[in-house]
Amino acid sequence: VFSISPQSARKESLDTAPSRPSGITHETGMSGELILKRSWFHPALFGLLFFCIAWDAFLIFWYSIALFGPAKPGGGFNFIMVVFPIGHVAVGVGLTYYVVAGFLNKTKVIIDFESLTVSHGPIPWRGNQSFRREEVKEIELEFAGINTNSYKPSMTVNVNLQDGRQLVLLSSIPDRQAEYI
Repeated sequence: VFSISPQSARKESLDTAPSRPSGITHETGMSGELILKRSWFHPALFGLLFFCIAWDAFLIFWYSIALFGPAKPGGGFNFIMVVFPIGHVAVGVGLTYYVVAGFLNKTKVIIDFESLTVSHGPIPWRGNQSFRREEVKEIELEFAGINTNSYKPSMTVNVNLQDGRQLVLLSSIPDRQAEYI
C-alpha cells in the first residue's frame, strides 16, 4: 500500500526511486503532470495472430460455401450451415479484436495536481477511469497470479477511495511494471 500525499511522494521519490522496467515509458507533460505509458505488446500475440488468420479464413470459407455454394434441393441455402457457426464467429471476432488491441494499444496513467487518470487506446477498451486527487486514499498492489506467457508473477494495481470502495486500475501486469506504476 502506497500513500499518494505530496509530502510522502516527495520523501519516497528521493529515498527509493525504482528503476524503470522495460515496457514502460515515463514522461513529464507540459503542465508538470506525470505520464506513464505501458505497451500491451507481448510476443505471444504473434501465435494468436496466426491462429486468428487461420480461424477467420476457415469461417470465411465456410460461409462462402453455405451462402454461395450448391443450392439445396428445393432452392435456398442450407440454414443449419449458417446458424451453427455463430458461436465460432463470436470467438473469431473477439479474439481478433484482442490481438489487434494487443499490437496497437497502450495504457496511459496520468497523474497531475488535480487527478489520477487511466486510459487505454487507440483501440477502444473498457477500464478508462479518472479520479479527483482528494477521492484517492491510497494505491494498492495485489498478487494476481503467475503470467502464463512469461511464468513470472503478475499484479493488479488497485485504487482505494476515501468512501471505502476499491477499484481496479490495471490488472494482470508484470510485477516490476506494477511496482513502478
